[in-house]
Amino acid sequence: MKKIRPILSILIVATSLLGAVGCESDDDGGTKTVVGTWSGISSNGKPIEGETNLIFTFREDGSFESYSSIMPEVWEGEWQAGETTITITGGGDSVFIYELGGNSLSLTSVATGIELVFERV
Repeated sequence: MKKIRPILSILIVATSLLGAVGCESDDDGGTKTVVGTWSGISSNGKPIEGETNLIFTFREDGSFESYSSIMPEVWEGEWQAGETTITITGGGDSVFIYELGGNSLSLTSVATGIELVFERV
């Protein structure tokens, strides 16, 4: 759990950048945009289990909101996405490599290499 706390801070910043991704459909019928609400399902390939929640909401206006039951408070900030990276700002800048496919979003921290996988809610 201690390893997830720094990641959450980074993800919060990263999520604020995801809204810049386009809104076209991808090949598997999902929407190709990070805009929306995402729930964490794994960290470095290990399932996020029990009562642990990690929720990100990316808005079209470039703002985001994140909540984690590990650090029970709401984080807010801004996000911006490029072709392969997303930058999240909210108490510091964090850069993630992202992969979006259907209802799945993978964020890998450039600084730590930690990968978080989310599913669209």
